[in-house]
Amino acid sequence: MKPNIFTCLGICVLIFTSFNAQAKAYFGLRGELSTVKEKEIWKETDDLPGGSAFLGVSSGPMRMELEYSYIGHAKFTQTGLDKLESRFQRGLVNGFINLPIRGLSVSPFLTAGAGTVYHSLKYAGEKEDGFEFAWTVGAGLSIDLTRNVAVDFGYRYVDMGDGEIAGKSVKFKSNETFAGVRFAF
Repeated sequence: MKPNIFTCLGICVLIFTSFNAQAKAYFGLRGELSTVKEKEIWKETDDLPGGSAFLGVSSGPMRMELEYSYIGHAKFTQTGLDKLESRFQRGLVNGFINLPIRGLSVSPFLTAGAGTVYHSLKYAGEKEDGFEFAWTVGAGLSIDLTRNVAVDFGYRYVDMGDGEIAGKSVKFKSNETFAGVRFAF
């Protein structure tokens, strides 16, 4: 991943924690089911498993995290065209706003994030790799199991940028459902 993502997160974490001594650090893992769509030429979808690891800080109803995700091997085919194969890795800075429900350990949340995606594309005997801008928005439900352990369930839309291979432009989008666990320390 590009170093500027890590630099950005470091600055954000310093700013976030300097204003609030109650900030808690956490780490976690997420499992994802991604429906990846190529929107330009193949206009197809492929359902792929994925996973992510993340580090973050939380303070009150707000959270901020750095996430690394890997999404499986997508294959798009269409009559008259060679098969397009792709792999995706993402580095995102995500923000969350929890909407706590008084007296319950369950809270809905909203999330948005931005960062980079690394595409590895194969088509018609050519291979193309590169970084593109990525962004995401979503919502979900967080359940506090203990004071330091929480689980999240949610949905997010991810725009994974554009690419080009063998003179053809490609655009990738993803609809993702996820489940994850967070451990505060």
